[in-house]
Amino acid sequence: MTEEEARTIMKKYGWSYKERRRRGQGKKYLYAQRWQTPEVYICPLSQLSSLTEPELVAKLAPKSPEEGGTTDKQRPIT
Repeated sequence: MTEEEARTIMKKYGWSYKERRRRGQGKKYLYAQRWQTPEVYICPLSQLSSLTEPELVAKLAPKSPEEGGTTDKQRPIT
């Protein structure tokens, strides 16, 4: 997949394409972001060519609490 294809798929699902470097490393990484939500890590840009559309869509899908996602409810303080 090319960067342009990734941008098109992300836009189709309501996500923004975002490239950035991690804490002083020279490598660029791809993230997706929606309005007022945390970024979602996709992959290093060097590995984008091996990413398929179904894999990208799966990474954009919201995770259930059992998979490590969060819920709208706050957790009780213990």
